[in-house]
Amino acid sequence: MALLEVKRVWKHFGGLVAVRDLDLEIEEGEIRGLIGPNGSGKTTLFNVITGIYRPDRGSVVYRGEDITGKPPNVVTRKLIARTFQQVSLFGGFTVMENVRVASHMARRAETGDRDGEQKSIMDALELVGIAQFKDKLASDLPFGHQRALQLAIAFATRPRLLLLDEPLSGMNPKETAEMVHVIRRIREAGVTVWWIEHNVTAIMGGCDKVSVLNFGQKIAEGKPEEVQKDQAVIESYLGTGEKVA
Repeated sequence: MALLEVKRVWKHFGGLVAVRDLDLEIEEGEIRGLIGPNGSGKTTLFNVITGIYRPDRGSVVYRGEDITGKPPNVVTRKLIARTFQQVSLFGGFTVMENVRVASHMARRAETGDRDGEQKSIMDALELVGIAQFKDKLASDLPFGHQRALQLAIAFATRPRLLLLDEPLSGMNPKETAEMVHVIRRIREAGVTVWWIEHNVTAIMGGCDKVSVLNFGQKIAEGKPEEVQKDQAVIESYLGTGEKVA
């Protein structure tokens, strides 16, 4: 059984069809890429899965349970975490305090295990490579480290599935390479990762499998080397001049 199943999902906004009759499965333990032109329905799909939008038709099944239309707080308690395109942090809090808020609001505060919570916070910061900045204000971090903090916050909720919406956006090549390594370490820690990205080179090199959307429909899916050669993907997204390392 797949970890997550999207079954015949449709999402309309007035006369605009953002997601059209979409079927998609995510297997436990994989890093899955999701690519496509702007407006192809990628973020809308994540919003449907995480309960921000309710689909007009179809269903979302997670670990065998129908979670279609469940509110975001319920989806989070099912061990699904999410990051957004825009970095949103408590700028006046330290790095550690930002992660503590996430850990506290998840489940760890219910146990009263302060030592366990502290270890969980430091584990998250070490995983993304910013533990040395734990006492620094989030607003004082460089942009790449703010992106990493966003991942640490998500990881601190101990998800089984992590949805990343353009985690490399705005990063320079060095920051990009570091973030790809972080994403791999998150998978090694037992988290399944589903990743929207416009950096084609990074996603082709960092994912086990890639799904491609265009106008809300899945037009291709497979291993990165297969997707790169797909004619529909080349014509709709990569273009004949796109060079993928």
